[in-house]
Amino acid sequence: MRTLISLLFLLPLACPAQSGSVADKLAEGKRANEASQWERALDAYGQARAAAQSGADAKSEAAALVGMAESEFGRNHDDAADKLGRESLKIAERLSDGAAIVAALKQIRNIQYRRGQLTEMKQLLDRAIAIQTELGDRKGLAV
Repeated sequence: MRTLISLLFLLPLACPAQSGSVADKLAEGKRANEASQWERALDAYGQARAAAQSGADAKSEAAALVGMAESEFGRNHDDAADKLGRESLKIAERLSDGAAIVAALKQIRNIQYRRGQLTEMKQLLDRAIAIQTELGDRKGLAV
């Protein structure tokens, strides 16, 4: 009995909740992006992505990819940002996760805008607005 109680106390240390560490890394990446600390953000999001992949958490992986795309965009690495954004979009579409689709579309839209690809940007924007409206989310609809 004493051994069982000891094991119960050790269990949380030996097996930390995967989603908590993913959520923590996603939050750390977001704070770093907001502070324009791109390298720190990429590191945090990279760790979140790895943890999400090992835990088969596709929704968190998509979020990490969008965060990484934002970091690369901030570093003016548009090709890398575009690739990461599109990878996130594929995952979000596979999950039929409207909010994640919108997040990826917005990131790709930013790249299209900076590249001067306004027709493509408008198509992405229209799609994002349609999904947000369908979700009942009016926040962030203005450009």
